[in-house]
Amino acid sequence: FDLESARRQLVTHNNILHSVVAALASPHDTLRLAATQVLRSMTRSARHLRTTLVDAGATQPILALLSNSNETIDVLCAASAAVCNLVLGFSAVKQQIVDSNGIDLLSRLTRPSQPGALRVNGVWAIKNLLYQSDHDIKRAVMTKISFSTIMGFLDDPCQDVQEQAVSLVRNLVFQYSESVVSEDQVHTLIDKVAGLMRTAQHRPETLKHVLYIISNLAAGPTERVRQSLVMRDSILHDVCTLLEHTDPQLRLAAVWCAQNLGWTEDKEDDNEAIMDTEVDVEGEGDDDDDGEFEVMEEPSSSSSSTAAAAAGRISRLREAGVVNKIAALAHDPDLDVRKCSKSSLSLFAKASSSSTPLPSSSSSTVVKGSTSIFIQNYVNRITGGDEEMHSD
Repeated sequence: FDLESARRQLVTHNNILHSVVAALASPHDTLRLAATQVLRSMTRSARHLRTTLVDAGATQPILALLSNSNETIDVLCAASAAVCNLVLGFSAVKQQIVDSNGIDLLSRLTRPSQPGALRVNGVWAIKNLLYQSDHDIKRAVMTKISFSTIMGFLDDPCQDVQEQAVSLVRNLVFQYSESVVSEDQVHTLIDKVAGLMRTAQHRPETLKHVLYIISNLAAGPTERVRQSLVMRDSILHDVCTLLEHTDPQLRLAAVWCAQNLGWTEDKEDDNEAIMDTEVDVEGEGDDDDDGEFEVMEEPSSSSSSTAAAAAGRISRLREAGVVNKIAALAHDPDLDVRKCSKSSLSLFAKASSSSTPLPSSSSSTVVKGSTSIFIQNYVNRITGGDEEMHSD
């Protein structure tokens, strides 16, 4: 039985789709529940089919269900799961949720008095709402849901809520500005993630998201945050340890952390790289070792202060053993880890003093690999976000 084919037939059959949407307003609990479950299943379809759901006006009736304080838990669970999926990749739906008081509705689901399943779905939907959203939507979320409330999600007694909350924070600090998260709040968050690094040692998925939170914070707008991160011995120790983890996704995330902790701002390179839209955010591509490029020279005196700050941070990474371990990863069996480690070594070499050479996987000052690996560092400096379709 081809479930996706069945969904396609339902979604593209206008009479059935409109009947399902109309049933969301039925006075009968069982009919509302059935309609909501059908829509939840439909929202798990491919993106172009979910577009049909949006065009059919399914978003507002689902939000209306969430606004009904007398609605059954089963209907609320199905409706909130549908919202989780509807916002994936749809900026128009995200704005519609913001404009329709949807953030308040989702926030209600996360209250401690709600059942665990609703809290999970509420945090999940907010996480997907934040995924690569612009600053206006992020500010709207932070206006309705306080920073302290979000920090509370990370301590929720339900581990599934914690898992979604870590991803939520990762999305929140993706390309963040101080108008979204203040510097004081960032330092509070650093304290929190430093603790999470220790408590989540046996939860690889959580660890991965924590590493990307650190990576995105390091890619943020202020040098003070990067300095604060790199001065945390516990963070450097844990990043160093995870560079040797058996899971390549954790090794990759740890390399991104180190790369962004050693990053130095170079406006000219940044602007050039942003125009290179062909670079894949996840670092996919052919393992092309045919090209090579020279390690770039020291920055000019006009950028000496930022270069000195970066050199100091890289020195901290070197002292913690991070740089040596990244050098060893230049021959990692995983392609993404291999490429990211090479681009990290190139960045470190550019920012470091020539009197303190970095370890290299070769004996020359020429780094093997395509030039796009080096440019990719600037495009991917902010290490994405996390969105996840609700499939339960």
